[in-house]
Amino acid sequence: ATKVNTVRLCAASLETSMSRDSTTTGNGGGLYNAGGTVGVTNSTISLNTAAGSGAGLYQSSNSLSLLSATVFTNVASAIAGGGLVVQGGQASLANSLVGRNRAAFSQPDLSKGGSATITSLGCNLVGNADSSGLTPAAGDQFGTGASTINPLLGPLRNNGGATLTHVPV
Repeated sequence: ATKVNTVRLCAASLETSMSRDSTTTGNGGGLYNAGGTVGVTNSTISLNTAAGSGAGLYQSSNSLSLLSATVFTNVASAIAGGGLVVQGGQASLANSLVGRNRAAFSQPDLSKGGSATITSLGCNLVGNADSSGLTPAAGDQFGTGASTINPLLGPLRNNGGATLTHVPV
């Protein structure tokens, strides 16, 4: 049986939380921002799957901010956006890691659609930032399809904090 656990949000703040092992037949395997202002802080989004796009996070409109977040090893069966898809509105990333996500054809880590914008506020690691529209800020490390950055994280497990995390190996 298919497990469907996607969290649909409008105007929410997630702090020190985790989304893992969720599956959806549409978009947004871990989190789906249905049009509000959503903040994700000190959180891990990992091991989620989507038959559509945005296996980790999918944003349809409005605003999303990632602060000290990890979006890692999510898998989308659609063309693009295994980690994060910003289809509309704007998203910002600060001190976050988006890497080792997979999509069927392209843009495995970040994907943006239409007039959406994704802004780096610095100190981010993005494994493959191709076609994301991101401009590097201070402290950023962005890989490409030809030269992907492997963040070298261990498995998701209890490392002594409030939630399960991936630690550097």
